[in-house]
Amino acid sequence: MSENQDSAAWSEKRGMRSVPHILKWTAIILVLVCALGLAVQMLWNWLMPKIFGLGRITIPQGIGLLVLTRLLFGRMGQRRDHAGYLTGKYGFRSLFGRGHGGEGMATATMQDQSTDQAKRE
Repeated sequence: MSENQDSAAWSEKRGMRSVPHILKWTAIILVLVCALGLAVQMLWNWLMPKIFGLGRITIPQGIGLLVLTRLLFGRMGQRRDHAGYLTGKYGFRSLFGRGHGGEGMATATMQDQSTDQAKRE
C-alpha cells in the first residue's frame, strides 16, 4: 500500500470527511432550515394577521421564531440515553418502568419472571 492509500484508509476509519461531503451536508441543512422558516412564515402570515391583527413576517424572522421556540421549550421533557432511546417524561423506558434505575432489560425480565412465578403459586 502506498502512503496515500494508508492515510485515506486511516481517514475513513477515523470518520474524517472530505470537503465535498461536508459541503453537501451543509447545503442540505441550509435548505431544510430555509424550508422550515418558509413554512413558519407562511403559517404566521396566513393565521396571525387575521386572528390577532399582528403584522406579517419574513423568512429570516420565521427562522428566528424556530430558534426562539427551541430555546424556550427545548425537547419538551424528552431526553436520549447513551443507547439512543428516548427517556424522560414520554420515553419508552419511562412508560414501562425502566428509566434511569441502572438495571438493564435482562434484570427487568428476570424480575418479571419471578413475579409471574409468585402469582402462579
